[in-house]
Amino acid sequence: MAVATWRTLGSLQWGGGVVLALWPDREHLGAISDNRRTRGLCVIPDDDQEAAPWATATKAVCLGAEAAPAAEPAGTGRLARLDPVVVQGLLTLTMLVNHGNNLAGTADHRDAVAVLLTLHDGGHALPADQVYEWALVNGWPSRGADRLTELAGKIATGTRPRLKGPWPLRDGILETWRSEASQNAR
Repeated sequence: MAVATWRTLGSLQWGGGVVLALWPDREHLGAISDNRRTRGLCVIPDDDQEAAPWATATKAVCLGAEAAPAAEPAGTGRLARLDPVVVQGLLTLTMLVNHGNNLAGTADHRDAVAVLLTLHDGGHALPADQVYEWALVNGWPSRGADRLTELAGKIATGTRPRLKGPWPLRDGILETWRSEASQNAR
């Protein structure tokens, strides 16, 4: 059995197994959850809001006599309130980017900025927490979901990140997303 704190985790020689994470923040919970060596994960959260997106994405089971209500299944609750046009844009982005580099690559970052700016300029809200949870539920690694959330938060507050390279989206993409969202609502 290996024991580590957040400070000593990097120096730990650990071959993998089950992890008991006590009071992890969102960043640490994502790092542990994304680690291929993690075979099982028991989380004792300090703040349920920090663990809620992870719990939803992984369909975590709450244990104990006073367990919080089970995580809402995908497509219900907060995720259901995410604008369907935003969902279509995020689906497009999910297909465009290389998830292995977590939006750190120039082209992936450019694509994310273009999708989010298109949605924002079209009058669609980008609630950062819902975007983060959607990304996790839809297979994004936690670091990529974090970077996407940071961009969404900046754009929602009026910051316009600069694009490096040509505009990657075709003309009329917002209308396509709106049409797809409308068709999916039927």
